[in-house]
Amino acid sequence: MFAAVLSENFELLIGAAIFAVSFPLGVLFTLIDRKKMLMDFYFSTYLFNVARAIRGGSPLVKAFVVASEGEYGPLKPVLKAFVSRLTLGVPLQNALSSLSSALKSKISNYSIASIKDLLNLTPEMHTFLDELGTFQAQYVELQKRRESETRIHVIIIYVAFFTFLLAVGATIKITPYTTSTIPLFSQKSSLSPSLFRSVSYYVALSESVFLGLLAGEINKGKAVSGLLHMAVMVLALIVFSYLFLF
Repeated sequence: MFAAVLSENFELLIGAAIFAVSFPLGVLFTLIDRKKMLMDFYFSTYLFNVARAIRGGSPLVKAFVVASEGEYGPLKPVLKAFVSRLTLGVPLQNALSSLSSALKSKISNYSIASIKDLLNLTPEMHTFLDELGTFQAQYVELQKRRESETRIHVIIIYVAFFTFLLAVGATIKITPYTTSTIPLFSQKSSLSPSLFRSVSYYVALSESVFLGLLAGEINKGKAVSGLLHMAVMVLALIVFSYLFLF
């Protein structure tokens, strides 16, 4: 049974299964993250436009409706549903609650909650919305800057992973496989080539999983965002194993 677990096909199948799961999920979460960031950015623009409409003399509810006529990318359908509720006579508080549920963003939900708490400050609402929009725009910019500044750390993680693979490959190439064992730490300690390959494979597979999640945590602040990095590393491991290990 142990030999079956360590068989070449079984080992590659594990890697292929991890890749098959992590790659589509990684792509999905990456697209979701980008969409959320775009929606947060456009929502800050929307707040600026609402403030501008209020300064232009529009009542508060009408200002939310008028400001929605701009171009807001992926936020447009959400704003359209929000404005539809307002035009049907739904109270602004309730419409804002529905908007918050549709956005599913911490920063945008914070902004909406702040607006709901200060709706009775209508005479100063345009100033408040300007400040709130500025805060949200700065938050989005900080998120982009974080991703840019931590990219070097993600590159280092990849370098460390590929260095390990190169070390394993070099060991296999320089080891005389005419012998039945590979020296390990000393002449008295050794292991068979097949066991060395299996151990190396499982260690690299574990590294690809945890280093991928670590890359996501560093770059995006969420481990789940590292699924795509995990998939890339697992794919690299499968190709490496096919060429050098098995």
